[in-house]
Amino acid sequence: MRYSRIAVLSAIHVLLQVLMPAASFAGVLEVNILVPDRVVVGSIFEMEIRVTVDAGRPPQPEIPGMDGLVISPVTGFHSTQIINNRITQIFRYSCRATKEGTYSLKGITAENKPAAPKTIQAIKATAGNPQDPGKPHPPIFVEAEVDKKEIWQGSQLTYDLYLYRRDVTPRRLGANLEDVLKPFGAVKVDDSLIPRGRQVVTVGGNKYEKTLAARYVLFPLEPGELTIPPVRLRGEVVASRNSGDLFNAFFGGVDIDQLNGGPVLTQPIKVKVNPLPEEGKPKGFSGAVGQSFTFSCELSKRQVNVGETFTMALRIKGSGNINSIKQPELNFPDWIEVYDTERKAADRYNDDRLIGEVAYDYVLIARKEGKVILNPIEFSYFGSADGKYVTLKQGPFSLEVLPGQGQGVTYLQGRRKRIRVTGEDFRHIRTNNVRLADESRTALRSPFFWSVFSAPWLCLAGVAFKRRREDYLLRNPQVSERIRARGSIRNRLAASEKRVGEPGTAFFNEIENALHEILSAQLGEPTRGKTRDQLQQILRDHFLSNRTGQKSRMSEEALSSWIDLLEQLDLMRFSPGADDISQRRNLLEEARKILLEVKNL
Repeated sequence: MRYSRIAVLSAIHVLLQVLMPAASFAGVLEVNILVPDRVVVGSIFEMEIRVTVDAGRPPQPEIPGMDGLVISPVTGFHSTQIINNRITQIFRYSCRATKEGTYSLKGITAENKPAAPKTIQAIKATAGNPQDPGKPHPPIFVEAEVDKKEIWQGSQLTYDLYLYRRDVTPRRLGANLEDVLKPFGAVKVDDSLIPRGRQVVTVGGNKYEKTLAARYVLFPLEPGELTIPPVRLRGEVVASRNSGDLFNAFFGGVDIDQLNGGPVLTQPIKVKVNPLPEEGKPKGFSGAVGQSFTFSCELSKRQVNVGETFTMALRIKGSGNINSIKQPELNFPDWIEVYDTERKAADRYNDDRLIGEVAYDYVLIARKEGKVILNPIEFSYFGSADGKYVTLKQGPFSLEVLPGQGQGVTYLQGRRKRIRVTGEDFRHIRTNNVRLADESRTALRSPFFWSVFSAPWLCLAGVAFKRRREDYLLRNPQVSERIRARGSIRNRLAASEKRVGEPGTAFFNEIENALHEILSAQLGEPTRGKTRDQLQQILRDHFLSNRTGQKSRMSEEALSSWIDLLEQLDLMRFSPGADDISQRRNLLEEARKILLEVKNL
């Protein structure tokens, strides 16, 4: 298939029009590299390259291949800074040294602008136990301790995590304590209740500052040889001022894994958990293990009518895991209805022990008259201090049930629905102004739920859209200038409307300024100061040229109307006889039509 010369030239012209804007960057002022001076072989570290230009979009840096150093761009990262009309783009890379040695980062350029070389020293990881004097001692490590090495099943075990550091200041530290200790029934002790004093200790000939970072109370429920896995510390540290590295002390931050040459872990801890003895275990053993438990039970009334409600308050207090306590059994006659009650529990940490309380408030209804002796209620627990079972008892309770007025003596058996004591017991049923709610209706069918649920996502989408729009306008200053010019045109035309009846040239100046602003934004170059012939030629080349085979964006009539409008402005401005109110209004309407057409090009 043969192609004409004009078609080939047109294709080349279109290709150049597409490629030239992408390859045109403003002048690069400087290229800076930010990397750590020391890294561990095999560990990941970050490198930042900052490219600064005087205008436009900063170009992507060019990085030559380096033996032993793997460099990959971080996708999804974008950061731009504009300071004193200078635009700085931050390019971030993920790096890893595959072998020990010194690496020189040189030959990195951005649009032929070289960056100052940087040197990185890669060292081998040296992991070891900080307590071993024959091993290197890192600047930061953690140590876990427990208060006992042998305990009874379900009894309390205190777990402490200590932080050791020298010549570094922690920043944004965290540990996976919750994940590691959760299987052991861990309860975190509030930071305000643990000692926060700092000790200076010597480990392997080095002085460390020792701090209690966290304390947990554990209740192992499975007997046998218990192993608490290592806890890993994560975060960053900065060098102290007395370490000699002043730059790092003020601006730096090093990942502790990189600093120590590997993960910062505690040593695993082994604890022997003895099973509770079967000998002497009470029949109704509650599962409670601890010390100093107390048990109380009180009836609100000892004399009631048939069908009248009364309550029984049951309280269990002591030192131990209150979550393992089972609800005591009530061996009452069948004609006393017992309604389920809510279990209320609370605990507090005091004197190195977790002290808790469990409360049950039962609602009872007697359905038969007479005098009765209610059976005692028992609560048993295992004393972790002396290794013996203890049974506490409340009752028996005497109760007198009187005949109720108009009440039958029938009663119902079975499990009753849970009710709540309100202090008013029963009230009359309302028969007017009653609004019923569908209890089976879920929150997913509520408009309020979806409004609250979708609001954060809509806000996040709005912020993301705004950020993308700002980035787009930053990379395309011509588009930004067009948007600004369109807003300015509305203000100009509004000002012209107000000054139609004012004498002088202010009316004409506003229209002419609006014409030149929108035209300069569309052309990408200033038009004020050019002659009519020059301006006509620029408009013709920009809007009428179809050398690329594209359809013309402005007709000859529209171009003539544009030039005629500028000439009419000059005529009315400098020829007072041609200036009147009706002529000005016609001129303003003509300007609106032309500006609207140019705006849509």
